[in-house]
Amino acid sequence: MDNVNPSVAVYLHFAGRYQGRDAVRPHRHGCCELVLVRRGRCRFRVGSWIEPAAAGDVALLPPNLAHDQRDRTSVVTDYLGWTGAMLRTIYAPRILHLPDADPARQWIADLVAIAQRGDRTWAAVSDDLLRATLNRLALLGAFTELPTWQPAVRALHEAMLEHLERPAPVAAVARTYGISPSALALRYQREVGVPPVRAHLRHRLEHARLLMADPHRSIADVGRAVGFADANYFGRAFRKRFGASPGRLRAHLLHANRPPVE
Repeated sequence: MDNVNPSVAVYLHFAGRYQGRDAVRPHRHGCCELVLVRRGRCRFRVGSWIEPAAAGDVALLPPNLAHDQRDRTSVVTDYLGWTGAMLRTIYAPRILHLPDADPARQWIADLVAIAQRGDRTWAAVSDDLLRATLNRLALLGAFTELPTWQPAVRALHEAMLEHLERPAPVAAVARTYGISPSALALRYQREVGVPPVRAHLRHRLEHARLLMADPHRSIADVGRAVGFADANYFGRAFRKRFGASPGRLRAHLLHANRPPVE
């Protein structure tokens, strides 16, 4: 598995530590999530996938899939959610074990500590540390490849995920593969299930929802970060997708201090 390209942005959306033995009720996130069990034993469930985990195990959870956690003893877990270059690589949940001396254990703890500081001056440090953590997990075989889509479809999907602030590059990718934009759009719809423009809009809005958790970003800044120059258009598209205005969701996120349960 290739490392995360340092030129591609990765974004830490939330991180924290849980301690206790209460069940974590079913919830989902629009981003990838990992949960490192520091102490104790629990089990994770995603649909029909149910796996036990003990100290040193990492649960890797895909975006937009409801999951829960049942504790068999008192547990301590570190969790974090991210988007970026590796978003495209988690399509099924799995458990990975980190050896005692593995550096990723400490890096995850450091990311939790940085997030809990709430200091944006640490943002660059957390981005670099997140890249290092994802690279380490990739070397340990944590991530799976994309589904077996045609190369042009895969290239378009990757380009859209990595550059959410830009229009879907259908024409540019089509030129690279020597086909027409309409032919590429048709192939994408057949393999992914939705037209590329609609898929790109969905990814942009999902990412915008996660950016709302950053109190240092204005709603207009969030819209611009995912390619909406017109704040009114951003607000309408956001409300249509999620059933709430950006301002209302921002208020909920700031109150909860983490992405909401859907």
